[in-house]
Amino acid sequence: MSNVVNAIMATDTGDRRIKSNKSRLFQDVFSIKETKETIPHDVIKMYKIGVTLGNTCAVSESDYIGNEHALHEAILRTKRQVIEAIFGEFRQDFRIIERHLYNYEFEEAATAVRAMEDKMFSTGNFDERTN
Repeated sequence: MSNVVNAIMATDTGDRRIKSNKSRLFQDVFSIKETKETIPHDVIKMYKIGVTLGNTCAVSESDYIGNEHALHEAILRTKRQVIEAIFGEFRQDFRIIERHLYNYEFEEAATAVRAMEDKMFSTGNFDERTN
């Protein structure tokens, strides 16, 4: 499974909503009033699910004085770090495939490509729940 997949996290936003079986489309038409008393299972927790890629870096004014490209260089460093975080784990797979191709071992190369694809596109333990 990819490192990016492992980095996907759920964060409770703290936002709570009352579950309604009525469409929002008709709320204004029918003037649906929500009661203040709610049953606990009718409260919906909102989650933000995703992955954040990036870097926080500091570039001081003195850095700009000594090097007008300091921010640009920081951006390039971050781009390299993000690329490495996403694709770096697959370097070994590329080398294995490359070695098989150079040795004319096409079946082994195909097997290695399938293994790499499985690693890249696996979502982890949740796959079983979707079947």
